[in-house]
Amino acid sequence: MGISDPPYLYEAAPRRQIAYPYSDFDPKAASRASWDKATLASQPRPKQEGPLIDFNKHPDSYMIVQGSQVEHKALPKNTKKAVKAIRWV
Repeated sequence: MGISDPPYLYEAAPRRQIAYPYSDFDPKAASRASWDKATLASQPRPKQEGPLIDFNKHPDSYMIVQGSQVEHKALPKNTKKAVKAIRWV
């Protein structure tokens, strides 16, 4: 028996590098493209000329409601002591 090629019906797979990545797929390509687009913008965003309202607050926190005011009774003087005592229980 002489030396010859093994009787394979196919060619051996090409050697791959052990290091990652095995392919040309880049999962961060879209992120990098958006960052490049943002850095290429030459002018900053113009300031808003419209109403200066903070939409993250409830309207009742800054809106003054006209109408009748409800009279409230003041709390007793020992309320602060009672609350502190209950917190320890």
